[in-house]
Amino acid sequence: SRERDIPGTIANYRKALAIDPKLPGIHYDLAEALRASPDLKLRAEAEQEYKLAVAANNRDEKSLSRLGDLAVEKDNFDGAIAYYKQALVLASGDADATLGLAHVYIEKDESASALPLLESLTAADPTNVLAHYRLSTAYRKLKRPDDAKRELAAYQKYKDIKEKMRTIYKEMRLDTPQAEPDK
Repeated sequence: SRERDIPGTIANYRKALAIDPKLPGIHYDLAEALRASPDLKLRAEAEQEYKLAVAANNRDEKSLSRLGDLAVEKDNFDGAIAYYKQALVLASGDADATLGLAHVYIEKDESASALPLLESLTAADPTNVLAHYRLSTAYRKLKRPDDAKRELAAYQKYKDIKEKMRTIYKEMRLDTPQAEPDK
């Protein structure tokens, strides 16, 4: 698989931003590229871009959710909760914000608050591997070993299926003759 050219992508988004600072979604796209960078200095710039994205569009639940993730990385759980809840007001079923909020509740030993979030997520998407994993953790902390075991089994099952599908997809791509590049 071809590695993404992160520095090139970042440079392109910065150019686009210079040309049109009001380009819809540009701050979010730049923030995502910065966050994917192996360069810690560039990664640190992502937070400011997510904040600019929200300033440009206060209905940007994806940026709010990412700000929640960044708050969690800094152990700022109350800040994270505020961002995730803001994102969920805008998009009640948003999987990233729901997972993030549930994760914070589990970290704060408030697993009972995480349960309804994670149960609704696995009901809506039974293949959500991370939701099963977090649900297993919440059940374990709530001393519900049978439920924890069931969710861990579901996590493993869907993780294995996704892994097999990834392998099959990769093999299909290798078997498909690629078009010859123009000489």
